[in-house]
Amino acid sequence: MLRSLCSAPQIDSPKRTQQSPSLLSNLQSLHNRANAIYTRVSQNSYARLMRLDKPIGTHLLFLPCAWSISLHADLPQMLYLLPIFYAGATVMRGAGCTINDIWDVDIDRKVARTRTRPIAAGDVSVSRAFVFLGAQLMSALAILTRLNQSSFLVASLSVLPVLFYPLAKRRTPYPQAVLGMTMNWGALLGCTAVAGSITLPASMLYASGVCWTMVYDTVYAHQDKGDDKFLGIGSTALQFGERTKPMLAAFMAGQAAFLMAAGAAAELGTGYYMGITAAMIHGGYHLNKVDLSNKKECMDAFVSNQRTGALLWASILGGRLF
Repeated sequence: MLRSLCSAPQIDSPKRTQQSPSLLSNLQSLHNRANAIYTRVSQNSYARLMRLDKPIGTHLLFLPCAWSISLHADLPQMLYLLPIFYAGATVMRGAGCTINDIWDVDIDRKVARTRTRPIAAGDVSVSRAFVFLGAQLMSALAILTRLNQSSFLVASLSVLPVLFYPLAKRRTPYPQAVLGMTMNWGALLGCTAVAGSITLPASMLYASGVCWTMVYDTVYAHQDKGDDKFLGIGSTALQFGERTKPMLAAFMAGQAAFLMAAGAAAELGTGYYMGITAAMIHGGYHLNKVDLSNKKECMDAFVSNQRTGALLWASILGGRLF
């Protein structure tokens, strides 16, 4: 029996291959099934409320966490903390979107792009959204219990800019600055989770992230500048107007300066500077290329920033190696 199995006829291999899928096809099938399940789950009204159907926001929230953790932690700490922070980014991004949609329900109903959001469309009531928000915050609290006491305090403070962001859109022309403070909080939190306090390199990473958010969210805001102007909502897209690209180039220069300062403070190697150069070229290419009057191009340029952030993450890892 063993001899017959080991000497399976090579002549019939085409037929045998058809009957026994390769490892690659099995993995592809598994990926397709997982993707189908995720797609079904993400179309649920509450999943859409927390934007599970649009994971780009979660990635942009997670990446500063990954930068800071990878800068300060050894390999076992990274392997422990990165999944925790990704789960936290998913939950907190969802909570932030829920808060935003509760605040903006009347505005969202007047804008074509946001009219189908669950609360605006009537799929989820405001009262149920509040209950769901409580569940998300409790989940975030459970995740925080996996971290140290310093991290708990720093994470608690992050609620302030999250709550202030919807108000900033109504009271200032610079809500993107408030969003930048929120989206990059993980650069501080990741550091405290490892070191127990906020280091100078982490502060520099945080500042670079705020500049980065000013760039990508201003490009994103150009999709809605007509509606924002009509509704009286502030944004840097309206504030900068025709000067948008020069202004964003200045923020990119600030981002690069803070990144270099972080690398110097952390004594990172040549690999880091090579990597951030590649990341800035990538970001600059998309900023130069985008037509700010074209909504699709604005969205594509916005989405490209997850690759910029991934390049920065790789830069930090490379800088620690060589």
